[in-house]
Amino acid sequence: LHSKLSSSPAGPDKPVLPPRPIPPAAPTMGNGGSTAADETGDWPSAWFVGPNSATPEQRALLDKVATSSPDIFLRDARAPRAELMPELWEFARFRDASARQATRSAAIASLVYKLVPKLCSEAEFWRAYWCHIHSALVASGLERKPGFTRETLLSQDDTTTNAIIATFEAYEPFLAFSQTEMDGIVSRDAEDDEKLTAGIKLAITKGVLAADPSVEPVTVIDVLGKSASEVAELIVDVLGESAASGCVLVLQGLSGTGKGTTVDRVKSMLPNAVTWSNGNVFRALTLLATKRCAELGLETNADGKYDMSTVLTPTVLAECVGSLEFGKYNDSWDIHIGGGVDILVSECANTLLKEAVIGKHLPTVAEQTQGEVVSFASAAATKMGSGGQVVLMEGRAPTLEYVRTPFRFELTMSDPACIGMRRAAQRMMAKAVESLRPLPDSEEPVIVAALLKGLSECAK
Repeated sequence: LHSKLSSSPAGPDKPVLPPRPIPPAAPTMGNGGSTAADETGDWPSAWFVGPNSATPEQRALLDKVATSSPDIFLRDARAPRAELMPELWEFARFRDASARQATRSAAIASLVYKLVPKLCSEAEFWRAYWCHIHSALVASGLERKPGFTRETLLSQDDTTTNAIIATFEAYEPFLAFSQTEMDGIVSRDAEDDEKLTAGIKLAITKGVLAADPSVEPVTVIDVLGKSASEVAELIVDVLGESAASGCVLVLQGLSGTGKGTTVDRVKSMLPNAVTWSNGNVFRALTLLATKRCAELGLETNADGKYDMSTVLTPTVLAECVGSLEFGKYNDSWDIHIGGGVDILVSECANTLLKEAVIGKHLPTVAEQTQGEVVSFASAAATKMGSGGQVVLMEGRAPTLEYVRTPFRFELTMSDPACIGMRRAAQRMMAKAVESLRPLPDSEEPVIVAALLKGLSECAK
């Protein structure tokens, strides 16, 4: 790892952990596994446990497929795997294997002559043929390798999104939807950066933040070809002894690069790790600001909102921030809200801080208090890190630059198209889980059909 860092071409301020070579997709993930196109056996090795060369008994079963009557051959073809479903069938991947089968058996060649192109296309004939072959091999007693399982879907993590991408990576509607999602991510990230930059400039003008913070070197990790667990392992390795003694870790990057999932993985690896979110700090400040409005006798408009220009001044905001105290309360790190409220955030996070009046004024307060919250968060994280915790902070670079720590990481994706695929897969996953969760079990074609339906609904 250290040699990778020192030899990085990205310069001294941003060492890079380069992408690992992308291994072939796991054979259990639909289209991502081995197919007949890259093998010389009698069926794809990803289908069954053991060799993929037919025994004499299995050969007899395979030959029997070619003796089917044309109408039964087409009518009874049922896709047992995602790659054999009509929507995902890629004849090109099976063309060579199909040619070998036709050469081996005169009966198959005869059946092709009877059906193609009179009753079906060549591609559809071979899809039906491989469906029958799979069924015949199951009947012979071969142990099937699992495909896209219910367990994989319900795990709802990076293994699920990777499986979805592997299954749909050549499906045009999925690629089109992924591009749409990617365009949306780029647009929203640009808008968010613009707002964050405006908030930082305002804080600099007010003297809350320094204009040019001294930012420690950032370790850049290209997540392409890595699982979230692998990324987390790289990060923990860099922490070294600080993983046990306590520190602050910041993780930045564009949407869709896996920051949230990586933070979860790091947290699961380190028993002393805690995550920090600015959300409740913004809500606590909004609570104090709306309380001040009420004390001043301000009236709300028809939408139930105050004109907050009176209270969102540097002086009043400084008083509100001064009413928040971070520390150990009841043996746990917490935020005490003073200013006449006198309550811990942990005691009101799901009640008082979620009231409608808070939600209505939160965007306005957040826009004006970026700097104050960044400063508060940095101080709180430093305090926890010194107390033996590994504080995990993920977000965007403009704000994280004001958090002092030697452990700075940025997740990137050298193939940006994968970001759109990840987001598309996440949305499809949510739809499929919703429809399949009530079912006790689901085979791969049922799961993929639910994902296809989810794709159709999301792409509308």
